[in-house]
Amino acid sequence: MVIASKVVSRAEERSVKLHEVKPSPKAQDLTDKTRVSSETVQLLLGESSAIIRSRPGLIIPRHSLGFVLCQSGIDPSNSGRSDGKAQVSLLPLDREVSAC
Repeated sequence: MVIASKVVSRAEERSVKLHEVKPSPKAQDLTDKTRVSSETVQLLLGESSAIIRSRPGLIIPRHSLGFVLCQSGIDPSNSGRSDGKAQVSLLPLDREVSAC
């Protein structure tokens, strides 16, 4: 699923430049507790329906699609850089529709 999701995410242009993310106060609060970057935390909050567990260095959310997975499927690997800025891939919005 991870490989297929990455391919679909790219096709659906579900990548985000981290420097364009504006963290909310709630994201900053969770960043202070976990030491995960505030931009990543903001994306996690936007992609998730709930935070199941958190501790320094780790956030386990329930994704809005119902999955419970580390970092809510936000993947920095092989996402590349645009203009020297880090990017991350997000899971497809609707995997059932995307698969058809």
